[in-house]
Amino acid sequence: MDTQNSWPARLAQSVGLEIRRQRSARTPKWSAQRLAGECAALGADIPRDLITDLEIGRRSHISVAELLAIAAALSVPPLQLLFGVGAEETAEVLPGKHVPAFRAALWFSGEGPLPEPGQGPDQGFVVMPLTWYRDHDRRVIQEVNALTMAGVAAGAAESATGADRAALLAAADRQLDIARGHHDAGRILREQIDLAGYLPPVPGELNYARETPGREPAAADE
Repeated sequence: MDTQNSWPARLAQSVGLEIRRQRSARTPKWSAQRLAGECAALGADIPRDLITDLEIGRRSHISVAELLAIAAALSVPPLQLLFGVGAEETAEVLPGKHVPAFRAALWFSGEGPLPEPGQGPDQGFVVMPLTWYRDHDRRVIQEVNALTMAGVAAGAAESATGADRAALLAAADRQLDIARGHHDAGRILREQIDLAGYLPPVPGELNYARETPGREPAAADE
């Protein structure tokens, strides 16, 4: 029977298999020496022998620093090396606790709970700063996109006439309304995060004081 003490070794072996899988997927295939060189270029001393020992299961542990460096060298998220999403059906997230690999990744990234038997995907999940930050980031991206589309429509309206000009200006106004909605939602999120005792994300340089071609700029609330 597996003991708790052997779990780190099994985890290291799983990571080693995913490292080899990722390395072999490169075109042309990366050698272990090439991967070690890429790690060195990042300032991390990850010898070729260490990589080989991980891949063949001869090394019973991997440090967080090694995991981060190897993931960066391979241009994959660290949790991909941990859980092998898409290559493995399950991941052993705790001694003897096997869960679907994708659910393990969601738990690790703060997007979902640690799965329990008979539990739905959202049961037992506590909203944390990672979730709030992710939602805030989406709002910022959507705001930027809406502002860009508003600028394109307003710019096109400058050379249009009649009904075409009116339609373009109306489209610009709709996009500005959408942008304001995302802007307000982002502000509310930052207030919630602050009230919860966490450091709010930086809203960035977005504001409505910047000029949009053909339109009057709106006042910024931040």
